[in-house]
Amino acid sequence: MAVPLLLWMFLQLLALLAGRFAVHATLIIQFAAGGMFFAYLLRDFRRAGSMILTAGVMLALAAHQSGVAVSTCILPWIVIAIWLTLLALAAKIPRSFHATIVALANLLTLGGLVLWYVAMDFGKQAAIAQFSPLVLTLQMLG
Repeated sequence: MAVPLLLWMFLQLLALLAGRFAVHATLIIQFAAGGMFFAYLLRDFRRAGSMILTAGVMLALAAHQSGVAVSTCILPWIVIAIWLTLLALAAKIPRSFHATIVALANLLTLGGLVLWYVAMDFGKQAAIAQFSPLVLTLQMLG
């Protein structure tokens, strides 16, 4: 139990280096790491509970680092908790499907983020990016 939790915490501690964007970086890492390493991090529901609780703590630390009110991180924490719960449930399906789940999770999170960025850069609306839980959560922060 200790090694997956240490990995999870280490990745989120890296986001605290982002200064005033620490909340955004923490959310990106939480969504991406959860999707990429779900089979290892979320192997059982006890681990999933640990990951969800520490995600809230790390969001609060990131909010403090960013100078943002901690109360603004409650709704994003609920979204990341739902995301991690869904991934924990997905970890229970046969291992032969895990690579497909990782690909879909990356498409929804990182793919949606890249699409949103490119659309914003070119001044267009990327309606498909609105299906990304990461993009929707980042938009909650403003």
